[in-house]
Amino acid sequence: MKSKQLSASTIQILAAVTAFAGIVFLMWISVYSADDFWYSTFLDGGLASFLELTKYHYEIFNGRVLVHLAAQLILHLGNWAFSLVGLLCCAAIPLAALRAAQRPRSQAAACLAVFGVGVLALPRELLVEGLFWRSAFCNYVLPTAMVAGELLVLVRVTGPGKTRFGAFPACVLAGFLCGATTEQSGLVAMAAAGLVGLWCLVKNRRKLAYPAVALLCSAAGLMTVFLSPATYSRFFRETKAAKLSSFFDSLQSGLESQAALFAAGRTASILLALLFLFTALALMRTTEKRELPLAAGGLSMAAALLSPFLPKGVQTACYALLLALLLLWAVALTSVSRCVEGLLLLLTLTSVLVMLPTKSLSARVLLPAFLYALAAAALLLSGELSAMKPIVQTAALPAAVLGVFLFRLPFFSGCWGNYVTDRLNASAADEAHETGVLYYCLDYDMDCTYTKPFDDGYYYNTYLESEGLAPDTTVYFYGEGRPVIYVNGERISSPAFPDGEGGWMLPLRDIVEPMGGSVELRATGVIVHFPDREVVVTYMLSHEAQIAWTDADGSSRKLDVPKPEHYFEMLIGERAYTEAFGLTVSSSSDGMRLDVTAPD
Repeated sequence: MKSKQLSASTIQILAAVTAFAGIVFLMWISVYSADDFWYSTFLDGGLASFLELTKYHYEIFNGRVLVHLAAQLILHLGNWAFSLVGLLCCAAIPLAALRAAQRPRSQAAACLAVFGVGVLALPRELLVEGLFWRSAFCNYVLPTAMVAGELLVLVRVTGPGKTRFGAFPACVLAGFLCGATTEQSGLVAMAAAGLVGLWCLVKNRRKLAYPAVALLCSAAGLMTVFLSPATYSRFFRETKAAKLSSFFDSLQSGLESQAALFAAGRTASILLALLFLFTALALMRTTEKRELPLAAGGLSMAAALLSPFLPKGVQTACYALLLALLLLWAVALTSVSRCVEGLLLLLTLTSVLVMLPTKSLSARVLLPAFLYALAAAALLLSGELSAMKPIVQTAALPAAVLGVFLFRLPFFSGCWGNYVTDRLNASAADEAHETGVLYYCLDYDMDCTYTKPFDDGYYYNTYLESEGLAPDTTVYFYGEGRPVIYVNGERISSPAFPDGEGGWMLPLRDIVEPMGGSVELRATGVIVHFPDREVVVTYMLSHEAQIAWTDADGSSRKLDVPKPEHYFEMLIGERAYTEAFGLTVSSSSDGMRLDVTAPD
């Protein structure tokens, strides 16, 4: 039996190492997105430049100086720093929960393995927009790890044993630093301190001063974020907090938006259903009447799994029900002395609720909630595994790790392809320092990264700065298998993209303006002005557009085309140029050159 237990323990360690190796590998090969290009320049110009940029960031951008300083440092040091910090944060969350719950160290490997598998199984949007985007990682994952650390400190110092020296300063420091992260995590840090204080009152422990000072210090830390003029104005703009009626409207809108985000992918509902299952199993061991937690767990799982398939209105109601169920399960766990698991579920709920009145609709705002829930699930399941037969302990976690790697194989492949492309881009940037001309590859897999540096002029220019290139560097975009475009015999830098109809999406402004026209962008579409006529492009459905114009004989014409795409310039399908604009588009024999010319 002893050798079997040792074998199970060793396999659990290998499962945890393998899961975290997958996370670290993805962090190592992930490419920069959006704000990464700007933050990567903060420490390049010396102390004076750094202080000036930090001041500008605080006054104009937002007050999250602490977490964004971490992002700047990580980006300055490189991918190895991101991988290391990512490993530490992802390991710290379940380990802090394990220590707070005072579980035996023998459960650490299983707890880490479950958490690692859960992280890899997160919805793709959370991985792309949150975990593997460095700037977002520091806004969502790093603060979550810090709050988990604060929870560990508070649970330990308010426990029944003798309080160690330094407990009070530890609560002060943990509270302030957690509060000074982001608006979301600052409020969650205050909630964590408040919940531990409430637990002290329930247990009649005379240690209320520790969570009280942590709460006050978290509030003080949060004030450093809100003292930023940018944060203050954005808060009222995004929450509609000026009027109570509009505030309640924003709560309803936030609930609908979060319900849609949660139901967008089935992975989220499956993970929540598994959390309910683990919670029900844990409660079944604490009561003789096992039918009640079993039935409640079944209903909770059914609600989570059905959510993606429900109509919109019903979906919102189902999401509200799931939040209520989280609260009930948290209370149930706390009532049977599973305090830490209950607190983690309450933090899950809090991190969701504080975002309801905002207009932040991106999936990454749900990332902290998922991480707290995964920590609770890791605690619950690692405890259950320790009570199961050795064969189950030996086989369950390796099977879960293998399953999640097979499930994520396409994502690993896409991230690796992006990494290879990024190395080509870096090589091209190095050559541009000598030649003064940058050839930039476009072949990223956008299912595996958040944005490209040419999504708009701001990021494109900042990309050049991040590579140490002058803003007026001559840039030619290129991509494997894509033709070079010439307009009236002059090569343009903007590339062509396949339009899905056997032709090419061509850059609108770069072609229309040399032909004597101009482009006017509107919310509903585009108007192309020529000296003798106008062509109206109206956005229709998500991937469709309609072009309307008047021919020389006065007859009205309409044409359905793929919806224009945006990157550094706007692109529209080839048929628009030939039929609506009256231009000629010809291709070379090898297909690697497109000539756009005006009619004679």
